[in-house]
Amino acid sequence: MAQPTTPLPATPPTVSPPPDRLQQQQTLTALQQQIRQVELGSRGWTLDAAAPPRGISSGLAAIDRLLPEGGYLPGTLIEWLVPGRGSRTAGFGAEWLALLLARRAMQDGRALVVVDPAGEFYPPAAKQAGIPLDRLVILRGQRQEDLYWSLDQALRCPGVAAVLAAATSACPRFLTELPERWHRRFQLSAEAGQTLGLFIRPCSVARQPSWSDIQWRLLPLSSQRWTTGAASELPPNYGRRSLALQLIKCRGGRTGATVHFYLDTRTGELHSARPNRTAEHANHTIRDRLTADGTRTSPPPWHSAPSSSQRAG
Repeated sequence: MAQPTTPLPATPPTVSPPPDRLQQQQTLTALQQQIRQVELGSRGWTLDAAAPPRGISSGLAAIDRLLPEGGYLPGTLIEWLVPGRGSRTAGFGAEWLALLLARRAMQDGRALVVVDPAGEFYPPAAKQAGIPLDRLVILRGQRQEDLYWSLDQALRCPGVAAVLAAATSACPRFLTELPERWHRRFQLSAEAGQTLGLFIRPCSVARQPSWSDIQWRLLPLSSQRWTTGAASELPPNYGRRSLALQLIKCRGGRTGATVHFYLDTRTGELHSARPNRTAEHANHTIRDRLTADGTRTSPPPWHSAPSSSQRAG
């Protein structure tokens, strides 16, 4: 005899959040919009969800998607924190990311100012990144207060699209022991001049108060190794440098996301990449230890490939 079948339960109804919680969410959303409106109002803009993205593209769609305006707004301070040793920040790729962003910000005809206290900046690198050298200004000096004053004035200047400054071991205190009063002045001056402030600093400053609008932590996931043999024998991934950016601060946006990509050291272009779990696991100490040491693992992207006599296995 056939057993009676039990009817299937009906599709459970959608559970709505309690009225108190729903009201709380609506209140938080309204407050976030008001705060964002105040932030945009300081730049002379209004909050309009239907308007096209107003940000300057980073050159990589995966990065742009994490930013509230689909890119970097003029008048914004941006920091890349790199795992340098002490005050050393060169050689990790952040300089190239900053130059690519500066090139896009200069499309309106304005200039790029580079604060270079140690005389380490290499103008041909900027040229290869697409920076017009006739609109490149390099500031050098000995006294830290003079450098900060010049940086502040450059950010405030309406004829400047971006100001680039990086911590350097040759001047250990520059941008590493950054007084809060100067940091605040930089933020206000960038807003006044509608200028991008591009700072490269060591990870050791991550625990310090920051007036920057956006803060990235750069994670170098692999090193570049020269290989033997002729150029035609190089592997397909030759010249690719794997990197990851973790968003640790974003005014008006969400933090915590990590973008994986690679830098083509031959062309200087950025390309999206899937996360490498093995490399990611091997770099937990870089991700978690804000004071992690680091060394230069590959030549900067503007270097040409070495000759066969220079290649080492």
